[in-house]
Amino acid sequence: MRLHKYKSKRDFAKTKEPLGKIVKSSKKRIFVIQHHFSKREHYDFRLEWRGVLLSWAIPKGLASNPKDKRLAIRVEDHPYDYKDFEGEIPEGEYGAGIVEIYDQGLWEPLTPINNGLKEGMIKFELFGSKVKGKYALVRMDEKNWLIIKEKESMIKNKTTINNIKYTNPFSSFSVELALLSEEIPSENGWLYEIKYDGYRIVTIIEKNKIKMLTRNKQDYTDKFASISKELLEFSNSRVMILDGEVIKCDDNGKSDFSALQESIKHKRNDLTYVVFDLIALDGKDLRGYELIKRKKLLKSLFNKHKKLNSIVYSEHIEGDGKVFFEKAEKLNLEGIIGKKKDSQYLGRRSGNWIKLKCRKSDEYYIVGYNLSMVEKEKIKSLLLAQYENGALKYRGKVGTGIKNHQDLLKKFKALAVKKPSFISTTKIDKNVIFLKPSLFAEIEFAELTSSGLLRQASYKGIRYDKDLKNLAKDNIIEITSPDRIVYPKLKITKQNIVDYYRMVSEKMLPLISNRPLSVYRCHENITLGYIKKHPEKKIAGIKIFNIKEENNKKEYFAITSLNGLINEVQNGTIEFHVWANFYNKLTKPNYMVFDLDPDEGLSINTIRQGVKDLKKILDDFNLKSFLKTSGGKGYHVVVPLSCNSWSKFSSFAKDVALLMENKYPDRYTTNNKKSARKGKIFVDWLRNKKGATSVAPYSLRAKENASVSAPISWNELNKIAPDDITYFNIESRLKKDPWRGFEKTLENQNLK
Repeated sequence: MRLHKYKSKRDFAKTKEPLGKIVKSSKKRIFVIQHHFSKREHYDFRLEWRGVLLSWAIPKGLASNPKDKRLAIRVEDHPYDYKDFEGEIPEGEYGAGIVEIYDQGLWEPLTPINNGLKEGMIKFELFGSKVKGKYALVRMDEKNWLIIKEKESMIKNKTTINNIKYTNPFSSFSVELALLSEEIPSENGWLYEIKYDGYRIVTIIEKNKIKMLTRNKQDYTDKFASISKELLEFSNSRVMILDGEVIKCDDNGKSDFSALQESIKHKRNDLTYVVFDLIALDGKDLRGYELIKRKKLLKSLFNKHKKLNSIVYSEHIEGDGKVFFEKAEKLNLEGIIGKKKDSQYLGRRSGNWIKLKCRKSDEYYIVGYNLSMVEKEKIKSLLLAQYENGALKYRGKVGTGIKNHQDLLKKFKALAVKKPSFISTTKIDKNVIFLKPSLFAEIEFAELTSSGLLRQASYKGIRYDKDLKNLAKDNIIEITSPDRIVYPKLKITKQNIVDYYRMVSEKMLPLISNRPLSVYRCHENITLGYIKKHPEKKIAGIKIFNIKEENNKKEYFAITSLNGLINEVQNGTIEFHVWANFYNKLTKPNYMVFDLDPDEGLSINTIRQGVKDLKKILDDFNLKSFLKTSGGKGYHVVVPLSCNSWSKFSSFAKDVALLMENKYPDRYTTNNKKSARKGKIFVDWLRNKKGATSVAPYSLRAKENASVSAPISWNELNKIAPDDITYFNIESRLKKDPWRGFEKTLENQNLK
């Protein structure tokens, strides 16, 4: 009967809350504090007693000052299993919203609890990881109690819910991007928002300080001073990371990019920050949460503020995107954004977000201009270009919409060049002043002609907030079937993989360029793949060459540029495996790899000891070595070591492996038969034979967890397991250089 009220309020076919039962309590009683983001955000405080959880809802959390008496509303007893509940209570259910565990621990009664519940006064001490100290609950009426912090606990611990000093869980990240789409999804599971034409801004609030950053990490806090001031008030001293768009609305309430730039230029306080995502709160990384949960948490923050002048929550609809798009068209809006409700915040152009434009617009390089024949201080037209298949191609002119002539001419002065930087099939006016392609403009237009030129173009403004380097890359190669799911369990798409390799290319390309390859391709998903050693056709960024084998010549291939890397992914490649030599120096290996492959069941410490034993042998030869994860069970030790003979190179690698085997015969083997590996680590030196390959640094692996074979430093060996680094966490490592000095070592380390 003690749980009857709890059960009567819930439909357990809809909610994932535990049905629960009364349990036998132990002497060590638990308490739990749950942060409940419902219609009214609050904390649920629960004490284990006689097999259930006594429960109170505390709107403002536990107090830190004995003088500050906090309201605690007694609610129905909850089952003991509720102590571990986290997740979403669905809409329409009692307590609908998101529940997170804030703190857990043990508690001890300081007064008889049964008597205290009857008489309206109980005292207890909490022993949590965040909340510690003595408290009292005092009943005012049948439902309402007060929770008070005891004075004697003030000296011992001043840490409570409202004064925990959080920090944001990450500082380096990329924004989630939307793919341009011509079709509105027909399937369920999407929500839709208005597409705004402004500056994409990520706001970081911590320690009562604020940063408002553009997509390419420019700090615009000062430009949006009035918004940043209100955001600090909005945060109420909590730490958070928000994602949104700063816009300027015209008289009809539509976002106007040109007006936005004018407001920034003249430092007007008439801008609006439309917030559509919450990616961190109170020290917790929310990027792994489903979008719909992040939106509900964000909405709960806005519900606390009745009046906000320059910050608004981006409302959404669920369901019929077609009707929403038609309404947006009638209102002459920029467009709409579609987002998968269950999508995580991956920080890439993942296909989980799509943009559907009512008005056609795109971004183009300004590659030249004409001056007015009447007014020499005014621009007649701008010449525009865009990347296509790796080349910058002419897309036409724009003269309409240009206002800030003098500002543009000042910028153009330093960019003037003698020759055009673009390809054109159209005759270009003799009076054109050509420019280096450094400025990116947003252009609206009616349509493109059959030759790809703009019709009825209108200039909207310069995009200072975007990374031109990445925008150029987006136009190089067409990615077919971008939404095809390659990693079924993780919902990683082909476009995700393209974006991953673009992201790591700066680190990866110097380590794999010009080395012959074999690749692992998956035209469906990672469960259906095959190895590809020979090219089928010539494509951009790929070098094809011949190697004589017996009486025949066979074609092989190597990547020479970013285009080659992305073209391979476009063709279905997931994994890259490299040879130990360059394609133009086939007789001179210079990349020695030892793969420590452990038998099943060996501990991680045993595997790490193997790495240390191998490094000791290499150190004794005065050879500098580098370490990377395999993305599987073991580690790879890489030695940049030039040699003029394959036989010497392979023989030395084998001798190193034999040294390990002879020194520790109970630990290591050079025999690759499974029967010889029992309880041992196979020291695979065979990667160092002519024509053999090893998985490339920064290559994804076709494994369920989307692991990466990633370079790590030697002092990270005891911290990072062989499959710890994955698609999801590699980005935070890209600012580091664990293989610093690799290229220099490659030049200086020789086997004679």
